[in-house]
Amino acid sequence: MTSIDRPVRRGGKKPLPEVRDDVSSLQRALRTAALSRKLAAALQASDATAAARFAAAGHEAIQLALAVQLRPGVDRAFLYHRDQAALLQLGVSAEAWLQAVRGSDAQLAFAWPEGRPHGLIWQRAPQPDWVRDGVAAAAALKAAGGEAVVVLSAGDGLAATGAFHEALTWAARERLPAVFLIQDNHASAGLSSRQVLANSSIFDLTAGYRNLERFRVDGSEFQQCRLALEAAYRQAVRRKGPALIVADVDTLADLQLTLQPTLPETTPSGQRDPVARLLEELRERMDEPELTDWLAGLETELNSEVEKAASAVVRTSVVVGSPAPADIHHILYNEQAADTLFLWPHPPAGDPLFETLRRHDLAARIRYLPHSGEMLVAAMMAFSAAGQRVVASCDDPALARRMLQALSQKGEVAGEVILRLPTVRMAVTSETMPWQMLNWPVGYPADLEEARRLLRWQEQGGQPLVFLEHPHLHPAPLAASFAKTTDDKIVQPWGGHLARSGEEMTLVTVGNAAGAVQAAANQLASDGVEAEVIQLCALRPYDRDLIKISVSKTNRLLLVLEAWLDAGFGAAMAAELFQQCFYVLDAPIARLPLSSANMQPEAIAEDIAKWMRQQ
Repeated sequence: MTSIDRPVRRGGKKPLPEVRDDVSSLQRALRTAALSRKLAAALQASDATAAARFAAAGHEAIQLALAVQLRPGVDRAFLYHRDQAALLQLGVSAEAWLQAVRGSDAQLAFAWPEGRPHGLIWQRAPQPDWVRDGVAAAAALKAAGGEAVVVLSAGDGLAATGAFHEALTWAARERLPAVFLIQDNHASAGLSSRQVLANSSIFDLTAGYRNLERFRVDGSEFQQCRLALEAAYRQAVRRKGPALIVADVDTLADLQLTLQPTLPETTPSGQRDPVARLLEELRERMDEPELTDWLAGLETELNSEVEKAASAVVRTSVVVGSPAPADIHHILYNEQAADTLFLWPHPPAGDPLFETLRRHDLAARIRYLPHSGEMLVAAMMAFSAAGQRVVASCDDPALARRMLQALSQKGEVAGEVILRLPTVRMAVTSETMPWQMLNWPVGYPADLEEARRLLRWQEQGGQPLVFLEHPHLHPAPLAASFAKTTDDKIVQPWGGHLARSGEEMTLVTVGNAAGAVQAAANQLASDGVEAEVIQLCALRPYDRDLIKISVSKTNRLLLVLEAWLDAGFGAAMAAELFQQCFYVLDAPIARLPLSSANMQPEAIAEDIAKWMRQQ
């Protein structure tokens, strides 16, 4: 993108005047910008995926201006996953930042420096709901009185969601003290703005909101960003209404930086470099020898700080956003994925299916729709009626519930439609999705063999399918199962299988819990208790016959499911199986509910052994 030379623009008003910080302020800003860049380079050396996702390279100027404007202990800040430089400027240590981006928490709250109250909420991945949370906080602050302001920082992909415009409408109508900061790099999840937005300019897209003060700035110019944020704060503090700042930035891929008196302000490809521009401002204020000595000392200091932080951080085993083993999703959802249309309600950062499609140059098969369950359902049915195979993905629990409700009101749906509910970021079990209201088959496979059997059956039969995809469906050793291809017609895709033989009890499990339950059964066997394990691959229909055959041998049945104890799928299954197995049971059917917090084989084995002792 070419350099932007225009001054700060206010919605239809005169340009703002220039501002010039003193030398010490510019030195602090350059130090943080350089630290941010070097820290990102260190992360890139060990984890290129995480660096591409979280590094602030190219965004440093607007983030530093934000950090300077925020008032510790007064304001609330909901920060963008790239807000690395802002966090560092606000006092988060280099080590803490590295630990955060290498962890697995979807959201972290950083305390203000010096233990002051309130916090900085940092989002690991774009979640449209947090913008509603931020505006709700602004409404509460306005009602409480005072001068506190809420800042919501995000990328331009947020503007494609209904949540953003809903929040902006609420804030503008009620004149809430909220500042929306959009770091617009003209791309979202690897796609250009034109592929995500109806208007390539978020600034122009928001022109119709009353009480909204709008600014557009060159996000690589620190002084310009500072001035826009000061004006936005005046608007919010005086309770005249919210402000929107659109900062045009270039996200840089080259993270290497060596400080020297002269740096090119643009990369060979024409991208703007905020670090170089900050350095240019310092060159205008400092003598050349003084600047050279200061930069030499700063280079040594920052290299030492980054090295110390990197060596102190223990590399975690899981990094959110890393793709699944190569090509698994490409084969799983359709070996001819070019014939399938993939729908999402928003750019799906971190979704392994999305990452696989991009690797195979199939981004053209992706469609984004408004953040509305009804709209997604309408698109699914329209594309399906036109003869298109459709895979619609939704990882937002609230939106998925609306989709299921809307589908239940549509009656019969013909065609190849898969409603994919990946639970990798939902932090919920299959029970939170009210799929019971929809009369579709519901698959919840534990491994790739089961998943492929279900999806091939759906493709052959042309029937709709709800597909619950748990986060552990992609272990690398199972990738070899795709070598076992066959064109035979799949007659019974719902059949469970006997995962382990035993004589003393029958354990029934499905989906995400299957691996832990089998490990628990093996542990029980070492203690002399032989349990038989039935692994289902679907919630509707499930393999009743296989369960009845096993119970007729063991005479005891324990349902070990990732489910709620009351009024869940396990309760309905237990009631039905009690009627069908009544005459062969030596004890009442029991249920052991699991969650991500207690899905450890040792704990499961202990609970099963306790149940056996009570019989």
